Amino acid sequence: MCGVSWRRVGFHPRALSDRRGTIHVKSLKSSSGIFSEQETLSLEDVNNLRDLASTNGYYRIRLQPKSAESSDDVDNSVTTFVKACALFTSRLTETITLSLDNAGHLYGVGLIVPDGGCEAKTLNLDGMSLPSSFNTSVVVMLQGTGQLPETATYIQKLEKEKRDKAAGQTQDNRSFLAKYWMYIVPVVVLMMLTSQQPEQQGEGGSQ
Repeated sequence: MCGVSWRRVGFHPRALSDRRGTIHVKSLKSSSGIFSEQETLSLEDVNNLRDLASTNGYYRIRLQPKSAESSDDVDNSVTTFVKACALFTSRLTETITLSLDNAGHLYGVGLIVPDGGCEAKTLNLDGMSLPSSFNTSVVVMLQGTGQLPETATYIQKLEKEKRDKAAGQTQDNRSFLAKYWMYIVPVVVLMMLTSQQPEQQGEGGSQ
């Protein structure tokens, strides 16, 4: 599979068109991707993130698949977000999880940051410095094929029984009584009636 890249946009409402970099997935057999950052963070970017964290805002990313078969006219992007203060206190440490189907198409994205705490009592955004670039890890999760439905097996069994029955090969595993009760019951009744007739005749003769 050719490398697929996703455009990742900025974290501030006024910078939603900022491109942060690309993620390359070279093979579906790989459980990780490679993130290439386009440029380091500017002082304005850091201040924007600090303002967003102080107002309890959210840091959002959008990933746009780019491949040979994709079209720029179709928006098949996926988005996710976390609290900006969590990203700030993690010092820009993040893990991006990509969910791909068996054909390699992106259908979901997740964003995980270490839990650094966002409580106002312990949060000191003004006194906290940030690195000039993100510490980004990429995890690829491939959709499993799953188990085959039991319905298919059941249908195959019914079809086999139908073929065997048509060929006269179906074996009847029922008990002897279950198979021949309709013949046994009349015989038993007839025997009971027959055994009663001599008794009735004997009683009649004695009178």
